Amino acid sequence: MNKTIINYLSVCFCILFVACNSGKTTDTAAKIADTNKALNSNVLPMTNADSIIVDTVYANVDIDGSMYTITVYKDKYDEDHELRSESEDGLRYSPTRFVITKKADGTVVFNQKFTENQYQLFKKDTLGFNLPGKLYLSLITEAGGSGYGATLYRVNMGVSGKIELIKAFEYGELSCFAINKDDNGFLKLTGDWNFDEHETHFEQHRYQVSKYDWKDGKYMETKIGKTKEKYVSTADAPSVKELLQEIYTNEPQLMQGIQTDNYLYIQ
Repeated sequence: MNKTIINYLSVCFCILFVACNSGKTTDTAAKIADTNKALNSNVLPMTNADSIIVDTVYANVDIDGSMYTITVYKDKYDEDHELRSESEDGLRYSPTRFVITKKADGTVVFNQKFTENQYQLFKKDTLGFNLPGKLYLSLITEAGGSGYGATLYRVNMGVSGKIELIKAFEYGELSCFAINKDDNGFLKLTGDWNFDEHETHFEQHRYQVSKYDWKDGKYMETKIGKTKEKYVSTADAPSVKELLQEIYTNEPQLMQGIQTDNYLYIQ
């Protein structure tokens, strides 16, 4: 996982209402018990409770104007039915399950297990999940080493009253993105690893620039083009903002019509 994601997650975990296994308060434990009770009585059954462990509880999350609790679970057992260590490293590659319940009455509106073993929840406003604004979820697959693959989704309340995940785009360790201040789109940079030019993994690369705009209930991609020059890897860039501004300065024709000041540099 690149350093930008790690830094962002560290900030989020410090400033948001997050309760982890290592230090649950009595209030958090009660919320977990209430969530489990709702799961057991809901028509969306979950796997045997003995085979899962609570990873994180997000107690106050605004999704489209209503408040929810998001509980993240990890599998205790691996594919060979061997018990994983319940340490952070032991559960690192464990699949992830998200359960979302209404804050008011505990009704389950989303319950799904994913093969991805890491995740990132965020909003445009990083001061708290309880604030208004769209909620985004990145599902990330780490397999060891320096690479990873991820898919970014918008968490949306559907007309049926159930949560739906709407895909924005895929990205990886050579990518970075910024969110539009209007909360309706993204600007993404994707490093082009050119083997013919004998580039190493995190060497300087050219970047494919793409825009993703929210329209008619989905994200529409516009490929802006590829940079002529090579720029520092996302793993080594001081920030997404500085990388974008360097491209904007050096290649104004490519970035014509894109105002970098209109974007917040989440990742």
